[in-house]
Amino acid sequence: MNDGQHGMGREWERSRSIQKTACKTGFDWPDVTGVLDKIREEVEELHIEFEQGQRESIAEEFGDLLFSVIKLSRFIPHTPSECLAMTNDKFSVRFSYIREKAAREGAVFSQLSLNEMNRLWDEAKKAIQ
Repeated sequence: MNDGQHGMGREWERSRSIQKTACKTGFDWPDVTGVLDKIREEVEELHIEFEQGQRESIAEEFGDLLFSVIKLSRFIPHTPSECLAMTNDKFSVRFSYIREKAAREGAVFSQLSLNEMNRLWDEAKKAIQ
C-alpha cells in the first residue's frame, strides 16, 4: 500500500493555483452544490474503475476526486489542515474507545470480526461527539 504522502502538499498547492486561474475566468461552480455533485460523480467513476481493475484508470479517477475535493476546500470555513486534524483527532479518540471497550468485554480487538468492530464503532460515534 502506498502511503501517498510524497509531494502531496506541493501538488495540493498546484491544484489550488490551477483552480484559482480557472475561477478567475468564470470556469467555476457558483456554489457548493456543483462541487458536491462533481465529487459524487467522481466517486462513482472511481467505483467503476475499481470493479474493472484498471490501475491507470483508478489512479486517474482518484486524481479527479482529489482535484474536486480540493475545489470543495474553497467553500469550507477552515483550512484543509484544520479539517483533517479535527478528523484525525476524532478518529483517534473513537479508535481508542473501541479498542478499550473490546478489552473490557474480554475480547482481543484484532480477532473481532469487522461486523463486531463496526458495532463498537457505532457505539463510539454515539458516545463521543
